[in-house]
Amino acid sequence: PNPRHLLHLRHRATHNAAAASQGPGAHTVSARVAAVQGLGASKAVVQVACTVSDDDGRALLHVQDDFIIRGYRPGQLEALAQHPAPPFEALRRPKPRWAAGTAPWHTLIDVAPDLSRRYGALSGDAHPVHTLPWAARLFGHAEPFLQVLATRTLIVGQLAQAGVCVDQLDLHLCRPVPCGARLGLSHDGQRFELSDAPGARLYACGRFEAPVR
Repeated sequence: PNPRHLLHLRHRATHNAAAASQGPGAHTVSARVAAVQGLGASKAVVQVACTVSDDDGRALLHVQDDFIIRGYRPGQLEALAQHPAPPFEALRRPKPRWAAGTAPWHTLIDVAPDLSRRYGALSGDAHPVHTLPWAARLFGHAEPFLQVLATRTLIVGQLAQAGVCVDQLDLHLCRPVPCGARLGLSHDGQRFELSDAPGARLYACGRFEAPVR
C-alpha cells in the first residue's frame, strides 16, 4: 500500500496467557472490518479486528488495529457501515507527560539502524519505507522507520526485561519511530510513553495491564 494514504494509528492487544500456556496446537485466525469512522472528506479510520483461537475454540489473542485511510474515491466506503469516531489520542499529537528522567520508571533504548530491515526479514513486513533509505525519503521521511509491530515488540520487550509481563496493551502511534534513534521509555505502572531521549518529542503512548504476581 501507498504509505501516504495509509497510517497505522492505534493497536490494541489482549493475550490469554492461561490458554496459551497449554502448549502448541492448531490455530485459527479470523479477521473482520469492525468499524469505519469518517474524519472528513476523503479520510476515514478503518478498524480491523482479529482473533487467534486454538483448536478447542479458546481465544488466545484479540487484536484491534485502527488505520487512517486517505485519498479514497466517493462511494468506495458506502458498502461499509459507518460508526461515530471516538477521540484518537494520537491525532492530537500530545506532548510527553514526563520530562526526561522524571517518570517513576524510565530507560533508554538505542534502536539499531538496521532493526526495521531485520524485523522485515523475520515478519514479512519489508515495505521499502522500512528497509531502504531512498524509499523512506521518497515518501517524506528522513530515514527508514520501524514497523508498528516492531515498535510494539520493542516496548513490550523492554517492559518484560524490567519484570512487567504485559497481557493487555493499548498503543497509540503518534509519529514514526526512526531507525538509529535513541529513545526513552517511561511508565508509571499503567501508562507508558515512548519519546526521544530528551523527552521532548513523543512517538507513542498508551496504557497496559499486567497480571499481579
